[in-house]
Amino acid sequence: MSSGALDVVVTGGGTPAELKATLEALRPALGVRDEVVCAVPPGRADLSRVVAALPWVREVPGGRAEAVAATAHDLLLLVDGDMMLPRHWLDAVREALDDGTVVAAGPRCIGSIGPQRAELDPPAGVRELRDLARDWRERHRGRRYDVDRLGPVCVALRRSALLAAGGPTPDLPYERLRDLGRIVLVDDALVAHAGSAACGLRVATESPLLLSASMIVRDEARGIGAAVDAITPFVDEVVVYDTGSLDDTVAVARAHGARVIEGFWDEHFGDARNRAIAHCTGRWVLWVDADEIAVGDPAVLRRRLSGPGPAAYRLRQVNEYANGTQVVVFPRLFQRDAVRLAGRLHEQVVDRITGGPAGGPEIGDVELRHAGYQFATFVTKDKAERNRRLALRAVEDRVMAADALVNLARAEYSAGNLEASVDAARRGLDADGRRPVRIKLLTTLIRASTALSRVDDALRALDELRTLASKQVTVDHMELLVRYAEGDDERVVALARAVPELAEDDGAVLVARSQLASYEIHSLIRLGRTAEAADRLRSELRAGRIPMPVVGMADTMRQAGSDAAELAAHVPPSGLRAMIHEMGQAPVSIAEPLADGLWHRFPDDRTVLAFAAWLGPRMPVLRALEWSSRLRRAGHDAQCPLLGVARNPDRTARDRSLAAAVAFETFHDPGAMPLLSTALDEIPPDEETAVLDELRLIAPGIAAAVEPAT
Repeated sequence: MSSGALDVVVTGGGTPAELKATLEALRPALGVRDEVVCAVPPGRADLSRVVAALPWVREVPGGRAEAVAATAHDLLLLVDGDMMLPRHWLDAVREALDDGTVVAAGPRCIGSIGPQRAELDPPAGVRELRDLARDWRERHRGRRYDVDRLGPVCVALRRSALLAAGGPTPDLPYERLRDLGRIVLVDDALVAHAGSAACGLRVATESPLLLSASMIVRDEARGIGAAVDAITPFVDEVVVYDTGSLDDTVAVARAHGARVIEGFWDEHFGDARNRAIAHCTGRWVLWVDADEIAVGDPAVLRRRLSGPGPAAYRLRQVNEYANGTQVVVFPRLFQRDAVRLAGRLHEQVVDRITGGPAGGPEIGDVELRHAGYQFATFVTKDKAERNRRLALRAVEDRVMAADALVNLARAEYSAGNLEASVDAARRGLDADGRRPVRIKLLTTLIRASTALSRVDDALRALDELRTLASKQVTVDHMELLVRYAEGDDERVVALARAVPELAEDDGAVLVARSQLASYEIHSLIRLGRTAEAADRLRSELRAGRIPMPVVGMADTMRQAGSDAAELAAHVPPSGLRAMIHEMGQAPVSIAEPLADGLWHRFPDDRTVLAFAAWLGPRMPVLRALEWSSRLRRAGHDAQCPLLGVARNPDRTARDRSLAAAVAFETFHDPGAMPLLSTALDEIPPDEETAVLDELRLIAPGIAAAVEPAT
């Protein structure tokens, strides 16, 4: 044991019985020179009576800061007043501080936030904790880890370092402390914390503002203006924390009325969100992303928040995909002083003290419509690889270890690393027995195993999932994936048709029947029921949803005796953008006829014309002529597909020559002539006669001009 004298600061809170038990559990671990002070908040005479009955404890009126100011020794132990403490836990913590480079050290703690958090169920009493702590000590003996922070519940510090870092702030000033020395997690010591509503560390600051919107952003100039405008009617302020944008994000956000904090990015979403929240001044915070549009009733929401309520509310986040929407119910609205964001990736809203999930009831006063994970955006921002990188770092952090492995398994799956996804899921299953975590890991394992055609492995995971899931749709969804991989198409169709129109699964995701339409359609085709498959596809299109890639839709219609052009007839205005998005992944032979059908359905629609301009350089020359005429009539001469073909280095010299010639002869575009001259010079001698014959047919004036003299 360290020979340095220790001042113990206990924050009074909880019940008198809890405080008495904490103080009495501390005494056997203390040395003869150690002192104990207890901060007793105003109005807690019941706690004062507990302290008065223990002559070796000195009462200090106020909170933790006042108690620290009343100490003298350089070694401090800060403890909340509703702890359960086994024997010998303090010895290892004091030994860590024998190293002069260490400024803070703390044990693993059931019911604490951050790296200290032990993912164990709370013990029923001290005896159970002693057994847990003994087993824990044997399995983790001698383990010490350098971390970037600890929690506020149970931590030993050097008093001089704490004061130099700004004193005992509510979360403790770990960002400054780590500049002064090492912060160490003593992994072989285990304690437990009740963290009740009466916990002495829970503070509430008064604010004249009711509600703040909080965003963290980077390079979001295209969408942030709309996001700020949409959320402004709901809130008293919009706080935008910029993590290093290189575009005009900061200027755009300010122009739309946001208060912008020019911050930094440290590869940690939870930390960035907490820094953003620290700049908010409302009693409540609404977390919004820069690619989310808030819709709802501001007046109803504000009336709700003005009265008593829980620490957090869950909102619907609607993720827009080409094949419809995915709805996730998540705690995005919370009391500023009650919660924090935890996790490097897919950060979780947790209790500020205990680190436990901060749930709360679902409300419909506001909904967030999110488009950040559409395929094109996902590719453009390289989110899959970014998520994978952050997930790997989160596993190394040893914070929320089980959740980190869930995120790693999912990130590897999204990045296409199926073997790595399976490995991460199995590691998580080996390490954690909690039901919610196992459900997440099992569903990812099933997805990855089916993608690897390991049906037996997926079936074993499905068997365990049946024993854990509380929502039937969780099991049915995963079974459908397995049966599809297995080739049991009759069962796939039955499962798809049994799923409700909308049902919440065990992960708080609302699963829609439409999300499973592609499996149903493919299975119907494999069963030879092509007419049913085509009808199912038509129903999805009429609802504005794109259930599968355009190539698959075209093949479905072909097998049912129709063609790709028919698809355009079923797309409503609400589904036009989604269809155009999917057409970008299709070959020209399918995308162009479909675009033509959409143009006839929606004449001169700007979205259709923009797609045609993008596709133009790859079109056949005569189809490029048709689209050039349409675009020029709409005033888009510069987007002429014929000129696009003529400029495209991947096209043959023949195609480029014909396109440039037709562009000049039909539209008298002077920009075509240099392109024509270059292309003609590149035509192989053995093709010159054939090209000239084609020019005589489609651009006779140009043909006459280039005809060799006889």
